[in-house]
Amino acid sequence: MTMTDTPKTVERSGPGSASLFLGAALLSFALFVLFNAWKPASSDEHWFLIAADNYARSGSLAPENLIHPPLYTLVNGSLLKIYKTPAALKLWGGALGLGSIGFMFLLGRACGAGRERSALAALLMGFAPLFIQGSLLLDTDNTLVVFFLLAMLLALLKERWLFFCAAFLLCLWSKLTASLPIFAVFAAWGAFDSFRGRRRGALLLASLAAGLALFLISFASFCAVSGLPFGMPFDYIYATLFSKRISGGGGGVALQVLQFSLWAGLPFCFLWLTAAAAAGRGNSLDRLALLFSAVIGAGYFFLGGTPFGFPKFQVPAFALGCWLVSGPVAESVGSLRKERALAAGCFLAGTAAVAAAGDPLYTLRFLVRGALSAGQGAGGHIAALAAQGALPAALAAVFWFLLRKTVVPAGRRVIVSAGLACFCQFTGMDLLQVRPHNTLYAYGATGILETTALAGAELGEGGKAALPLEIAGYLRLKGSDIKTTPDKFWSDPEVLKAAVSDPDCRAIIYGIPFNTIGQIKVLTGADMAAALAAGGWSKKTSGSYQVWTRRGGEK
Repeated sequence: MTMTDTPKTVERSGPGSASLFLGAALLSFALFVLFNAWKPASSDEHWFLIAADNYARSGSLAPENLIHPPLYTLVNGSLLKIYKTPAALKLWGGALGLGSIGFMFLLGRACGAGRERSALAALLMGFAPLFIQGSLLLDTDNTLVVFFLLAMLLALLKERWLFFCAAFLLCLWSKLTASLPIFAVFAAWGAFDSFRGRRRGALLLASLAAGLALFLISFASFCAVSGLPFGMPFDYIYATLFSKRISGGGGGVALQVLQFSLWAGLPFCFLWLTAAAAAGRGNSLDRLALLFSAVIGAGYFFLGGTPFGFPKFQVPAFALGCWLVSGPVAESVGSLRKERALAAGCFLAGTAAVAAAGDPLYTLRFLVRGALSAGQGAGGHIAALAAQGALPAALAAVFWFLLRKTVVPAGRRVIVSAGLACFCQFTGMDLLQVRPHNTLYAYGATGILETTALAGAELGEGGKAALPLEIAGYLRLKGSDIKTTPDKFWSDPEVLKAAVSDPDCRAIIYGIPFNTIGQIKVLTGADMAAALAAGGWSKKTSGSYQVWTRRGGEK
């Protein structure tokens, strides 16, 4: 007995359309990964990059690199040792993304859905800028975790319990905090299945318990052999769950939702809501996808937030959201069989319109914040942001009008129009993100490597400095012994003034990609300008960053 508990979807076409969709998904994803893999790492990516570099050089792990189980670091370090370039780590994330797209197609087939819906879900993932950029981000939620989650779902649908146990074990070795909600959803599902008297529920719970036991045994053995502290990842879980406040209160949550909506696009969000309303009548994968979307997708808006504007925590839920969205679109796409030329024209024109209108994420993360930091009016940028964000929804309305005589009934026409607009938004954003500026944590940043070179030339091999994470990270990779100031340096004007007067402090680098609006206002205020002038500091601009230096620590 399998978990396919609904009749198989009736195929609307032969295997040709499904093969075309799947091929386009893999090709689009691979091309955009290759276009973007050369971009430098930024901000928190350097935590993983430096840990991998240390492992590549020494063959051992430092205790501070063990807040997460080290599977990702071990693989990254091995790749750095072989290929000597951080691009190898991004391409490894891309390979995991390709595997996840393949898993999505297999998941659809395993739950009894038609080839066309399965391939359409893969196509959504392969074109989605959130999933493409997430595969390039040096972190685990968006790479290893999503890959192993989809592997676990496939094993569950096929009732391959040894495979499920192994995938869960590797998920735990990737990141414990991300594995907790996954464990909770599967445990609740298994308990409900057991309550209904189904044997597979008990087997699911047993597989979860076995995977957890194997992790504890293997991780304890690893720590015993390597001399690393066993309890460090568990201390981090405690700090994450009980020592952190909900991200920014109501305003912070609203900002996270806004940024996720810009990444996903309004048509995708509309289609997700439409599919979620009908998920209870769908197959097992529909209901599981909805459950994971609620726990991981919505839950992390309150607990994890969106670091630096990129919703890395939501990537696993977004992948399953692509499955949900594929449902209503697949049911309606048959209406376009006789209007493929019109649909293709709508897609090309809509994609061109999105690309021409500009990147709303760049507008939000860079232009609006830059204007507010400089004390200038941001009304024009905010209006542009609203227009850019709403454009895909406007395209859907235009498509609805153009298809009014060929796609009926009206409800189906709404889904077809939203689906076309969704792909326009995805592809247009993909094209916009093939630009020199950073499209991950430091969204909009330019000149990261150039600023690093400038800072290195000014600082030499050591010294005390206040630096963005991406600049400090690259300097450390180059061997500079830079002592960075604590985080409170950026937020406390008095600490900042004291640092400016400190003869040992030799550089202050800041910019929109890294600092908050309030911090930049303090850094560019009259009091700070006077203190910098009195201390003999000199200023240069490098890309998106302002570089204040004082050679040799002399006043």
